[in-house]
Amino acid sequence: MHKVPLDKFLNLCSAHFLSIIPPATPIRPTSLEGVTHDSRNSGPHSIFVALVGEHHNGENYIPAAIEKGAQIIVARPETCKELAVKFPTIHFVCAPIPRAFLPHMITLFYPDQPQVIVGVTGTNGKTSVVHFCGQLWEHLGVKAASMGTLGSSFKFQKENEPISNLTTSDPLFVHQWLTEAVNQNIHHVALEASSHGLDQFRLDGLRFTAAAFTNLSHEHLDYHQTTQKYLDAKLRLFKDLLKPNGTAILNADVPEFQILKQACGSHNIITYGKKGTELKILHIEALHNGMKISLEILGQPYTRHLPIIGRFQVYNILCAIGLLLGSGLQEEKIEELVDYLPFLCAPKGRLELAAKHSSGAPIYVDFAHSPDALQTVLEVLRQHTKGRIHLVFGCGGNRDRAKRARMGEIGEKFADEIIITDDNPRYEDPQQIRQEILQGCPGAREEGDRRKAIEEAMDSLQPEDVLLIAGKGHEEGQKIGDTIFPFNDVQVVRELLNDRQ
Repeated sequence: MHKVPLDKFLNLCSAHFLSIIPPATPIRPTSLEGVTHDSRNSGPHSIFVALVGEHHNGENYIPAAIEKGAQIIVARPETCKELAVKFPTIHFVCAPIPRAFLPHMITLFYPDQPQVIVGVTGTNGKTSVVHFCGQLWEHLGVKAASMGTLGSSFKFQKENEPISNLTTSDPLFVHQWLTEAVNQNIHHVALEASSHGLDQFRLDGLRFTAAAFTNLSHEHLDYHQTTQKYLDAKLRLFKDLLKPNGTAILNADVPEFQILKQACGSHNIITYGKKGTELKILHIEALHNGMKISLEILGQPYTRHLPIIGRFQVYNILCAIGLLLGSGLQEEKIEELVDYLPFLCAPKGRLELAAKHSSGAPIYVDFAHSPDALQTVLEVLRQHTKGRIHLVFGCGGNRDRAKRARMGEIGEKFADEIIITDDNPRYEDPQQIRQEILQGCPGAREEGDRRKAIEEAMDSLQPEDVLLIAGKGHEEGQKIGDTIFPFNDVQVVRELLNDRQ
């Protein structure tokens, strides 16, 4: 972390047209030694940013931050004016939206960033895309890293601070992580850009070389309220964060394509999908051990075998190739890249083959927790299944309630046997959550204990059947109230099978 001269910080404030209330008493630090939005991490010559959140108001902790040595407070104008009289030795920076200014302050202390930063947004597929980017870069001999829902691809943890489990991490952590990547000579990184992260300015201050959009479906409306606001949050990646000469990689097959294209303005554009121009899907054939795919990349046809299932993964792979092209991949490397496709593997919890039942039926675990994602995965499994599809799933508590009955309807339409169970009920009554899901699939069974639900479903499997356990994917815990109990679907499946041997 760099020390920052006070004048340099004040110049940044002026560049963002923020008014400053200087201290009445002429006490003036010559340099600043850190920025935080957690008063417990404040120290001498530090900046404290008072964030107003859904559950906590950082303005209540300003006195505690000052007591620990903070010399500059960034807060809403009305708060600054009120407290400037009480604390005459402190600089107060009046920021209408302190959260929006925070990342720009952080870049003063952590200015180093990898040469290539690519980001991907969309309801589904973000994790797979950054995972495939990492594999493809590694195959080409490029030292790369990724960060998102599955965490970081290299070990990095700030002392005494747990790694975030957010899809898009806290901006201070993001910049510390990027600095560490540079220190480890990693110059290519791929990041997941969630709608929450974009709306809360967590990725502001980053210089994106290329940015991609996967798809949009019903999700997170408890936070965004409307689909338009949800889309607007995602569009920030292209409108506000992509470099002026950056490249946008767009799914040409989604209904929002024209809106996306317009939002990209003068950026370079690469399109992928059946209607794609640069990256075109010609044909996909489902096989018992994967898929046979025919593609056209920059006008050249290719046919290859993929060892993973799911037509949506073909889109995710093309999206990843588009990000590599948009960030400087030379055309002569494309054939080498395509030749590697038969060796790709899916990320954890994304149609992951947990095990095979003693009957021979495969058991898959997937993170699908939105209506669109659940339908997509069930449709994929139908293409690879001769027998019955068994489904175990639930819905998270304190999240979008409108999707629960809809997911029940999708389960009833596309699966043959369904057990509704619990999936991170948080502070809600889990039985009430299950009842809301069952409104869409009245023929389903109900078993709140997730382990018992999985065991019951496994007991029903016949040789040509398949079992899908949806909703938690890679997650390692079941969140009930404030407590996270250890629970991993893949591990539970394997334990249950081992107990029967």
